[in-house]
Amino acid sequence: MTCLLMNSSIVRRKVFKPYKTKRMTIILTILLSFSGADCPSGFVRHNSPSKEVCCRFISCSPGTFVQPCQHNMTSDVCLPCAATSYLLDSTNSSFQYPCIKTNCPPEATTSTAFSRYGCRLRCKCDEERGYYGKDPCSCKRIVDKKNKVRNII
Repeated sequence: MTCLLMNSSIVRRKVFKPYKTKRMTIILTILLSFSGADCPSGFVRHNSPSKEVCCRFISCSPGTFVQPCQHNMTSDVCLPCAATSYLLDSTNSSFQYPCIKTNCPPEATTSTAFSRYGCRLRCKCDEERGYYGKDPCSCKRIVDKKNKVRNII
């Protein structure tokens, strides 16, 4: 270290020591080896219950979800949502969104589109069992005097 006298105060000037950069390089190398940057480009790390694997990145269209790979260096897979669930957004290996379960009332069934009337569910009244109406959350069962289901027009 070098000291200079200026206006009766002492100013210290640090001298660059190259051994400190070598030490810092070694520390950074060690830290990066534990940082999760161990998957090659185009791959994403997934943590399964038994081990960590690197999977090839994929993008899935609406109506499908990402099934992470099970073996290292293989590809994730896009699978369709179950009949009683849906996913309106695209998803990918980095941001995996689960399918949303359709919770229809007991007198309604799952539909491919959201209802335009009443509650906003992907449901419709179950006409096969005699339930009718535009709002899937307030379907009415219509039975005539002979205990036969009657259609509402």
